[in-house]
Amino acid sequence: MDHVGWYVSDLAAAGAAFERLGFILTPYTPHTHENAAGERIPSGTANRCAMLGLGYLEILTYTPALDTPLANQLRAGLDRYQGLHLIAFTCADAAPEAARMKEAGFAPLPVADLRRQVETDDGAEITAAFSVIRLPPNAMAEGRVQMLTQDTPEAVWLNSLITRDNAIDALTGVVVCTSDPDEAAARFGRFTGRAPAHGGEGLDLALDRGIVSFLTPDQFLTLVPGARIPSDPFIAAAIMRSGDLAATLSFMKKQGVEVSTRSGVMVIDATDAMGAYLVIKGSR
Repeated sequence: MDHVGWYVSDLAAAGAAFERLGFILTPYTPHTHENAAGERIPSGTANRCAMLGLGYLEILTYTPALDTPLANQLRAGLDRYQGLHLIAFTCADAAPEAARMKEAGFAPLPVADLRRQVETDDGAEITAAFSVIRLPPNAMAEGRVQMLTQDTPEAVWLNSLITRDNAIDALTGVVVCTSDPDEAAARFGRFTGRAPAHGGEGLDLALDRGIVSFLTPDQFLTLVPGARIPSDPFIAAAIMRSGDLAATLSFMKKQGVEVSTRSGVMVIDATDAMGAYLVIKGSR
């Protein structure tokens, strides 16, 4: 698992919400892709990211003046709900993965060469590069599910931007809430080339790093009592690891963030995390 992404209408408000939770955010960055001629074309979206030791959280919005397929996909997602709409997996080489997906019955779009400028910790400017496999809109009912190669990880995980204050150090999973977990898990299994299996609560898709869990609405309500379910299906929660759960709990209390705890698991409500639940587990 590489990262998960929120769709938001107000990036400034989302940034303030994530900073309150102790995340350091990257600067506002409009997205571009590089065409065959080497020109950088605006994608119609922009982001800020919260980098963790492993994985990261992405906050996405649309660029109002641009009418592009990605911007329209983001607007359509916001019409459903504000919150998690993107799951991004990572692979060593995007090209053979795209070919494998096609054999598995998907219709991946041409690999997109994404580029953005980054200022390093010593003040130099370098290019962050990503090779991204996307599917046509609505190919995955849950949202935007994609796979990418991190071509320049050294330009993405800058030491000064890695979150430490809240003791959360890794993205370890994501929860998909759906009334048909068998179908969804099988489809995600074909997308990733992995086989789902029954886990603790529902169906789990185990990756080299991270797990995608598929829960029915009732199962999700057992995990997060009183949770709001705005859509069926929807990407309900990001699962993260804390290196020191007591320190994470203390930090959130100091920030005035409501946290529920059960069986050694912390849950931050969607009202504090821009429409998605944050499930935080200890490292042991």
